[in-house]
Amino acid sequence: MAGGLTVNRRILGLDALRVLVSCGEPSGRLLAGMLERALRADRDRTEVLVHAEEPVFGFWEGIRASRRVRTRVGALAGRIPALSPDAVVPVAFSGFNLRFGRRCREAGLPVVYLSPPQVWAWGGWRIRDLKRAADLVVCLLHFEERPLRQAGLNAVFLGHPLVDVTQEVWSREETCAALGLPSDRSYVALLPGSRPSEIDHHRPLFGELAAAVERDTRSSAVFLELGEPGGMGTLQDVKARYSAIRHAAATVVVSGTATLEAALLGTPQVVCYHLNQPTRFLARLLVRSRHFALPNIILGRGSVPELLEPSVGRIMAELMPLLADRDRRCGLQEEYAEVRRLLGPPGAMKRIAGRVVALARAAGRETPA
Repeated sequence: MAGGLTVNRRILGLDALRVLVSCGEPSGRLLAGMLERALRADRDRTEVLVHAEEPVFGFWEGIRASRRVRTRVGALAGRIPALSPDAVVPVAFSGFNLRFGRRCREAGLPVVYLSPPQVWAWGGWRIRDLKRAADLVVCLLHFEERPLRQAGLNAVFLGHPLVDVTQEVWSREETCAALGLPSDRSYVALLPGSRPSEIDHHRPLFGELAAAVERDTRSSAVFLELGEPGGMGTLQDVKARYSAIRHAAATVVVSGTATLEAALLGTPQVVCYHLNQPTRFLARLLVRSRHFALPNIILGRGSVPELLEPSVGRIMAELMPLLADRDRRCGLQEEYAEVRRLLGPPGAMKRIAGRVVALARAAGRETPA
């Protein structure tokens, strides 16, 4: 049926566009949703098909899941003739999308890879795979563009979409009401990860941490866990989750996109990461970056505290000064302002959507307006 609709669209010569987006992690799904809205905002005849895979937590788990990933890539690639997209946009999720992007290009489809693998941190050999997987690579960090271009990739930095999506939040009163707290109650937001397996792995540590926060500070501890796609635990949308982070006295967050969100929302944070033993061993062999928190990586220095294999005691030792030291909080706001500047001006996703449309037209798969 989908294939028939596509044929009719092209025979009628309508100015239509069909984009297939492939994503995995919740942060990738957020980007996919933003891209869909941006594409449709300027074009009435746009269809965006989003394929979301279940992400895998950790190096070791990724190796063990490799066969399953290959099977799923083959299954999705097999649907390409029926889906008949004009362009394909893989979003992050490199274990799946590097393979899928290559299959799409082999089928003659233009591919825009949004948020490429972090080859600057580990796995430099993936540059070769990225060349096979993408016609255009859209970087989300300013320092990624130059080395990728030097390696022969068509790469571009257009700014980071989170600059826009973190702008609008609820008032403190609305946020506290959603959390079931008095509006004058201080709270610490706890973000134990985004992938279900990641949350399960960190939950014991964060459960002990929540008890310590409520015992040793005058603050409540509020868990912000991602539930089903589109859900945020007890908070049901992205704006609600960002509001909860924005009005928190501080946050303790597992390393990932949430560290950048906290920085853009201006909330003091302690970043941690707790690895199982096989993944820890592989990370020590492979990872080259001195830092693992995104604000620190962007700035090239230790702006926010980060703890690998933390204990509750170590986290609390970093958290307490953030709650009590006004000068330290003010200094952190200056660091966050620099992070925001380096992420580029507002409107990134609109610019990204424009590149997707341009590539589809250049490939001759869309009837021009």
